[in-house]
Amino acid sequence: KHEKLSRDQLADIFWSHTDSQAARRNLRKVLFEAKNLEWSSEFEQDEQGASWLVETDVRVFEDAIKNHEWAKAIGVYQGTFLKGLESEDGAEFETWLEQERQRLEELYQSASEHYAESLEKQGHTDEALDFLRKTLERDPLNETLHRNIIRLEYNHGNSEAAFEQFERCREVLQKELGVEPLEETIKLLK
Repeated sequence: KHEKLSRDQLADIFWSHTDSQAARRNLRKVLFEAKNLEWSSEFEQDEQGASWLVETDVRVFEDAIKNHEWAKAIGVYQGTFLKGLESEDGAEFETWLEQERQRLEELYQSASEHYAESLEKQGHTDEALDFLRKTLERDPLNETLHRNIIRLEYNHGNSEAAFEQFERCREVLQKELGVEPLEETIKLLK
């Protein structure tokens, strides 16, 4: 089941810089022309709104997460959703885009944690550590990733490497945010 956007929502998203009458006129034209496009079999519209149900990387990513296919989700994720796309006068679109970017990034972070955990459970500690370090390069302020590396290093018998990771975490948090690690991270170190 998929959600339809109302005609008013679509008009606001794509033509927020114009008056509502012009936006609705533009939308009617686009919806009329959409019936004749090659992909129109995947396009649904009625009085309530419209939806376009096609195979996209986002859909594959979300399906992989729903099915707990962590490696597939990690593999299909391409980073910031619609990176480089900005709208000068589409406030509604900008709000939606930012929310969608944040939602997908949070899903990726969750999938990353599950993927590393599954690697660890399979006894692939080195692979899990490599993956966590690579993920940390994308988000060096993610204290959860630092804690997972510290824990894995310690459990793998590398207490010196665990302490060094804590120091890297502390340094980046201090330098970038002017804060100390969370109590949870400090407890882990002890």
